[in-house]
Amino acid sequence: MPREFKLGFRISRELGKLPASVKLLSIVVFVYYLGWGISYPFLPIYFRQILGSYSAVGFVVGLPFLLSVAWSILVGSLLDRVSRRGLLSISLLLYLPLSPWLLKLRNLFDFVVFRLYHSVVRSCLWTSVRAYLRAHSPRGRTSEAFGLCDACYSLSLVVGPLLGGALLERVGFLAFLSISLFAFLAFFLSLFLKGKRSRWKVFRLGSVVKVKELFAKAFHDIRELESCNTLLPLTFFTYFSASFLGMVLSLLLKELGTSFFVIGLISSAFYLPGVFEMYFSVLADKVGKRLTMVKGFSFVTLFFFLLFFFSSGPFEIFLLSFFLSLSFSAVIPSLEGRLTEIMPRREVGEATGVFEAARSLAYGTGPWVAGIVSDAFGLKYSFLLGGFVSLFMLLLLLSREV
Repeated sequence: MPREFKLGFRISRELGKLPASVKLLSIVVFVYYLGWGISYPFLPIYFRQILGSYSAVGFVVGLPFLLSVAWSILVGSLLDRVSRRGLLSISLLLYLPLSPWLLKLRNLFDFVVFRLYHSVVRSCLWTSVRAYLRAHSPRGRTSEAFGLCDACYSLSLVVGPLLGGALLERVGFLAFLSISLFAFLAFFLSLFLKGKRSRWKVFRLGSVVKVKELFAKAFHDIRELESCNTLLPLTFFTYFSASFLGMVLSLLLKELGTSFFVIGLISSAFYLPGVFEMYFSVLADKVGKRLTMVKGFSFVTLFFFLLFFFSSGPFEIFLLSFFLSLSFSAVIPSLEGRLTEIMPRREVGEATGVFEAARSLAYGTGPWVAGIVSDAFGLKYSFLLGGFVSLFMLLLLLSREV
C-alpha cells in the first residue's frame, strides 16, 4: 500500500479514538453551518444589491463579529459558571427568526439592528462550542479535536455552496431560509451532548460578577499565560487575513459575470481543503505546531500575492484560491491546538472568551478594511492587503517562540 494511504488510514484511526462528545459536537457544527454554507457565498452579492458600495458590504459582513468582541469576553467568563451545553443549545434555538428577518432588510439601519441580534447569538454559540471542545479534548490531542470539528465545519462549506448555487438559480434569495432550518435541526442534536445541568441562577442580577470585573480578570489571567504576547496577535492577524476572502471572491466572480451555480462550485472548491484540517492537525501534534505554522504561513503569503497578479478569470481564481485555502488549513489547527495547550482547564471558558474576542475583532475589521480598499483601488487589491498581513505573521512567528 502506498505510504500516503497508510498515513491516511493511521490518521483516520487516531481521529476515531477521540471522545464521543467531540465527535457529536462536530456533527452538530456541520448540521448547523450547512445552512450558512448554502447562503454564505451569495450573501455579499445580496448585500451589494441593497447597499451599493463594497465598503458598506464589508461593514455589514464584519459587523456581527465586531459587535461580538465584548460579548465573547462576557460569555467566556460566564461559561465557567454555567452549562456550556445548555448555552450552546439555547443559542441554536435563537437562530430561528434569523432567515425571515434577513429577507426583509431594506437599508443600512435595518442591517445594523439585524447584525446586533446576530452578534449576541453568534457569540454565545461559538464561544460555548470552543469552550466545550477544549474542556472535552484529551491532553496531547488538542489539535486533533479542533481539526475534526473544523473539518466538519469546512465540509458544510463544501456541500452547502453546491446546494446553494442550484437553489438560487431556482428560488433566488429564498434559499437563505436554510439558515434557520438547519440551526433548528442542530438544536435537537445538541440535546444529546454530554454535559452538566445548567445553573441558570447565575444570571440573577444580584449573583453575577460585575461586567467590569469580568473583563479585568479575563485580561489579567490571559496576560499570565505562556506565549500570549505572540499567540494573541498571531490569532488576530491569522483570522484578519482569512476574514475577507469569501466576500471578495464572491463579489469578484459576480463582477466577472459568473452564474450563481459556478460561484457555488468555485466556493465549494475553495472550502474543500478545510476538510483536511484533521490530517494537518495530527501531523502538527507529531512534527510540531510551530514548524507547521511556519510552512503554512509561507504558502499563505505566496498565494495571496499570486491571486493579486493572476486572478483574471474564474479558472485562475479557482486554482489559486484552492491552494490558499489549503495553506490556511495547515495553519489553523496548529494555532488552535497551541492555544488550548496554554489554557488552564479551570479557566478555559474565560481564556476562550478573550481569544474569541480577538478572533471576532479580526473578522469584524477584515471585511470592512477590504471593502474600503476595494472601493478605493479595486477588488483585487484586497489580495495584496492579505499578502502583506500574512508576511507580517510569518516574520512574527520566525522572530519569537510560541
